[in-house]
Amino acid sequence: MSAKKNSVDALVDEFVSFVNRAQPGPKFPQEIPAELRTSEAEYGMFHCQIRTAPSNPWIEDLVHRLPQLLPEIFRSLVSRYRFCTFEVGPVRFFSNTGESIFDELSTSVFRDKGLFPTLHRNG
Repeated sequence: MSAKKNSVDALVDEFVSFVNRAQPGPKFPQEIPAELRTSEAEYGMFHCQIRTAPSNPWIEDLVHRLPQLLPEIFRSLVSRYRFCTFEVGPVRFFSNTGESIFDELSTSVFRDKGLFPTLHRNG
């Protein structure tokens, strides 16, 4: 593994640690696969964390459907971790679970029928 790849992965690992420490708000069961749940919250909701993944095979399919490669740092995140939708400042990250969740990255990027064709056509 190259030094640059190690550096990118280390930066992503620090980001994940930061997000997990911030403890994103609880979510309803249909938004969180059991493997990402950490504890039950009130009203039938659950807390969750970003977790490492042995593989995320849906990412390769996603990459092939996009006009450009994902930025290396984002690819490191989505290929090595699974997570539910969360926000950091003004940036919202779609879920990356491999399941049929409404905000799932592999389907959500294609959902906006007005915006996606323009973005795709222009890379």
